[in-house]
Amino acid sequence: MTILSDLTQRSATRTLNGVSFPAIIHNGTYFLADIGVYEDGIVDCWGSVDLKQFKKKVSSGWVKTSLPDGAILSAHHLANMTVTNAQWSMTPRSLTKRVKSIIKALNPKLINLYDMAGDDIDLSRKIGVEKVNRMSNATWRKDERMSLISRRVKGVSQKAFWRTNGKVHVVTVSLFNDDQVQITGAGEELVMSFGALCEDERLTSARKGDRVQVSGLCSFDLADIEFTIPKDDFLSELEIARDRLLGRETPVSRTVTAFKAFQDTPTTKTLEYLRTAYESVPEHMRRYCGNMDSKDIPIRIALYGEQEIERWSHYSLAKAEGHDLPSIQTPKIKDS
Repeated sequence: MTILSDLTQRSATRTLNGVSFPAIIHNGTYFLADIGVYEDGIVDCWGSVDLKQFKKKVSSGWVKTSLPDGAILSAHHLANMTVTNAQWSMTPRSLTKRVKSIIKALNPKLINLYDMAGDDIDLSRKIGVEKVNRMSNATWRKDERMSLISRRVKGVSQKAFWRTNGKVHVVTVSLFNDDQVQITGAGEELVMSFGALCEDERLTSARKGDRVQVSGLCSFDLADIEFTIPKDDFLSELEIARDRLLGRETPVSRTVTAFKAFQDTPTTKTLEYLRTAYESVPEHMRRYCGNMDSKDIPIRIALYGEQEIERWSHYSLAKAEGHDLPSIQTPKIKDS
């Protein structure tokens, strides 16, 4: 009998090809989300499932191809859009057929397909865990300079509004580590440098009354829009995501470090360093400078005063319901 504890442990990874396209996830409200489809038959629809389970996700309404007129469609870090006069391109049946055809295109012989045996959760342990967790799903493209070698250039992707030919398209903007940009979803693939993207006026914001096109999914009139990210903040977020992928320091990580330094040594100098770091973060990303509970509220209290606690959702809820108000302790400056 082989004793594994006396042997050197190893692990290996395998690169799986896949593609993604937009659909709707109905998780309480409606979310515009990318469905990832991989060559081993796994489909990522806010949880990894095999093809049989994906069909169940569609039939249950978790994955949808349309939504009611007047409903709000949320796109992460892009906008909350009230949809009206929509034309839908897919049905539940055509969606599952599309996924199946993509798997076939990626894996023509349909070999080594993952079979979850009817359940995407592994219940063999004390705590159930996902059988497959497709967290490593970075965008990539082939390195054209290495035509004889299959080398991939990694990148990151964000949704954006792209205005052309009288329509506003929801596109995917992918930024790669060589500063090349790829844009898909506007009718044809566009490739340019990051510098050219920064100057391109087609990268825009949507406005109430616009006709919005989501490639392969729908077109609709924008009856209302709750928010939209300014172009400069969008570009900053894209760069931050790329730097994070490459293991570089980002404004968010710099702020986390600066707040830790202020907590350890609360002086005017460390506070001003924190202020500089925090205010360099795009406004819509500042919540990520803290933890899941209090977000960036402790930092804001340190920088702008105790009244900032009123922006904390826990505080607002407790106040509205007449409960004891929660508190957040931040260090006081100790300069002499």
